[in-house]
Amino acid sequence: MLKDRLYTHATHSESPVRLKRLFAAFLDALIRLMAPILPFTGEEAFQAMYEGLEPDGKAESVHTLLFPVYERCFPWDPRMLQEWETLLEVRDAV
Repeated sequence: MLKDRLYTHATHSESPVRLKRLFAAFLDALIRLMAPILPFTGEEAFQAMYEGLEPDGKAESVHTLLFPVYERCFPWDPRMLQEWETLLEVRDAV
């Protein structure tokens, strides 16, 4: 349902509601990704983000959540993989 609101709320791409939803989704993913590296900061940020909200569906701790999963946005291109392998070889040599 949240994704529907992100893309259909307003025709203007800079809609305040849309930007707030995108920021919330981005912040949630960022907190989940940084929590293993900065455990106390991640937990504090997670608790602050959901402060005052009902716990229905919200985990007690960021450390019990899974990392965000994203769909692949582009088709698989073997040439791109070869380019990256070449770049990594050059980086190692340098």
